[in-house]
Amino acid sequence: IQWKSLPIVLLDTEGLMSVEESSTLFDNQMVSMAMLSSHIVLINHKGELSTELQNLIGMSFYAKLQLKDAPLKPKLLFILRDQIDLSNKKIFFAQLAQLKQNLSKDAQFLEISIEDELNISNDDVVPLSNAFSNDINPVFGGEVQKWRNKTFPVQIQELRKAIFRFLSTNANLSVYEDFDRVYTKLTNYWTTIDKLGPVLLASKNLLELAMMNEVRDIAREIIQKANNQMYDNGQVLIKQTIADIKNNSQLISTTSGYSNASDDFNMI
Repeated sequence: IQWKSLPIVLLDTEGLMSVEESSTLFDNQMVSMAMLSSHIVLINHKGELSTELQNLIGMSFYAKLQLKDAPLKPKLLFILRDQIDLSNKKIFFAQLAQLKQNLSKDAQFLEISIEDELNISNDDVVPLSNAFSNDINPVFGGEVQKWRNKTFPVQIQELRKAIFRFLSTNANLSVYEDFDRVYTKLTNYWTTIDKLGPVLLASKNLLELAMMNEVRDIAREIIQKANNQMYDNGQVLIKQTIADIKNNSQLISTTSGYSNASDDFNMI
């Protein structure tokens, strides 16, 4: 789309955490793709900020660190739809602050701050009311009627303004010089994510990933110790074998000398 002089490319993941798909790997790949390639990521979520959402963000953060070739530091904007009470937004800000704290705690083993790679502010939450309302209409014999809320379009317009304002003032636009570069970058990102997906993104969350890494490190240590012990035992065995061969050679030479001396004596 075009907004003033700013061309904008929209990428839609077509929904995550699907009951039908039920694929942790696919969800992690899609979120990682969004994090790697976007200036701003809109997380459209129903209800409160959930643990599942936290896990997806954590795994995409891990993927971003592993792939390295990702110059963008995306801004995350959490859109919480179907909210009933919008009077106290501090509740939503507190939820996001808690999510950030949990992510930072889970990512300690990575030894890098999430804030270095992802732009998440405590007020990056946009609660939206339901787009529709329904109620019983007594005039029509108690029939349930449904209608569009007038507040929802106003909220959407404010959200659009906030997005365009960020892109026009804060985004690092030099990353994508033209559409060909956009296509090349996105293709390379997805190819890498697709190849490394089963290795990098099979875990459900950072905690599980940390445990897997710990088990891997323990296994490596055990294997290394076993290899070192085998090497040491082999060295001892080789040295002992060489020593035995030398001793046997000396014994054979000595025995041969005695035999020659006896022959000489008999000849005399």
